[in-house]
Amino acid sequence: MHHSPRRSVVLARVLLAMFVGLTATACSGAGGKAAAPARLPSIAATPADQPVQATGLPDAVELEVADTSPGVEHGDNLDFVSPVFTLTPAGPLARPATVRLQLNNALPRTTPLLVASRVSESQPWTYRRGRLTSDQQHVEFKTTSLNQVGVLALDLDGALANFRTDVRSGLATLTERKPEKPTCEGAGDAAREDGYSVASTKSKTMFWCFGLENDKRVLRVTNRKRVPVEVTHVNVPVVTEAPEVPSYSLLSSLLEPEKTLLAPGRTATYDADLEPKGRVQVIAESPVQAQSLRFLQAGTRALVIRMNRFGAGPVKIGKTVDALMAKPQCAKTLSQSAEAVAAGCFSRPKLMKVFGANGLLLAPLISAPSFPVFMQKQGEALTTQAATVHQRVVVRRAAPDFSDLVGLFSGLTRLLTIGADGTVEEKIQEGCCDLVIRLGYQLEEPVTKAGTTTANATLTFVKVGRRKLLDGRVPRVGEIGTITLSKGVITPPYLKKSYCDSKVAKKDACDA
Repeated sequence: MHHSPRRSVVLARVLLAMFVGLTATACSGAGGKAAAPARLPSIAATPADQPVQATGLPDAVELEVADTSPGVEHGDNLDFVSPVFTLTPAGPLARPATVRLQLNNALPRTTPLLVASRVSESQPWTYRRGRLTSDQQHVEFKTTSLNQVGVLALDLDGALANFRTDVRSGLATLTERKPEKPTCEGAGDAAREDGYSVASTKSKTMFWCFGLENDKRVLRVTNRKRVPVEVTHVNVPVVTEAPEVPSYSLLSSLLEPEKTLLAPGRTATYDADLEPKGRVQVIAESPVQAQSLRFLQAGTRALVIRMNRFGAGPVKIGKTVDALMAKPQCAKTLSQSAEAVAAGCFSRPKLMKVFGANGLLLAPLISAPSFPVFMQKQGEALTTQAATVHQRVVVRRAAPDFSDLVGLFSGLTRLLTIGADGTVEEKIQEGCCDLVIRLGYQLEEPVTKAGTTTANATLTFVKVGRRKLLDGRVPRVGEIGTITLSKGVITPPYLKKSYCDSKVAKKDACDA
């Protein structure tokens, strides 16, 4: 049977009074002589140490220990160092009281201690700070409710070691996707016709391919890094965007329109159709924001793992990252260093706001002197690693080569000249000097196969001199066609006339 401290004190006072009375009676025997003192058992003047004591309880409340059970293992690096006591009367108190619990053994003063309490075995534990008393054998805490309680001690060295392992693991395995090389249709000679070429700087940042799909040149890139990369594509439209990763949605929203955040293993496709002499490029690099977000995710992951293995879960990593990013002081650190992220997002006040009272489980970790040192080193490693994340892919289209077509061609009362830039002048005259018609057009995309050269033509100029001498209709500016050169004979698309080079002209092949 357990007596409350107050009842024990009253019992001691009664016994002391009886002892004084008996002594006085023995000293007043017959003849005034003192009688020999009676042999009485020794009685302690203070009550024996109780496993549970309370002060400041309301007058009507009598503290009782309804049950005592051994504290079992609570989680990784977190164990009970006292029995678990079931206190009655259960429920809220009218005013705060101080409860003192006896430990199984004396503990070092530096031991991180927490008091775990719950209403019943079916309810989760909640946590509050406890104070180790000067004798190092008790823990005191303030409470406004009597419940099932016990004292937990944290193995700080073990928890820190596990936390560091979890951070490194998070930074090394941020994605489980193994990047695969992208494929492009027409990735061979077809894509490189018409003067197209593609080249890349030496790097292992991106996989890429260049192809011809649906009559359009495309450049497809895949992030092969374990970190998100920022792809800059000025004047390069996006054909197919990479699937969005929810954990990077905030970062994506902060980027300029001509930049894309490419998550690890993700692929994006860009329009690489060019005009002659055109040039476009995409550049991939690791921005400060991506490094900071990666650092935030890895650190949060490690803390959530600790929380769950402490037995205070289940806690979700994604929701915790979102909750931290909802704090303005944390969110603004994404444009700063990893060290700033650690200070702005993993501070004790932030964790208490995100995890509530359960944040006390993590407080010793982030308060340890080695915590900022470790996090700073991880941030520096990220910065060094990010410096290697850079790759540029350039697509060019050369000026058309009209050398196979350049020259002077003639026929009876007509001339056709082709310049090195693909400009054409075609002229028909009557006699020596009367102009019938003169045309100007621009050639594009010359192709030579099996001794025959063709090129697309667009009419740019028309001047009519003597319409009555012209057979057929007058061509109009903007009309397109194909010019062909085969065995020294040019066949333009508009006037249905042929022109010969100097060698063929000697044979009178173009006199008609």
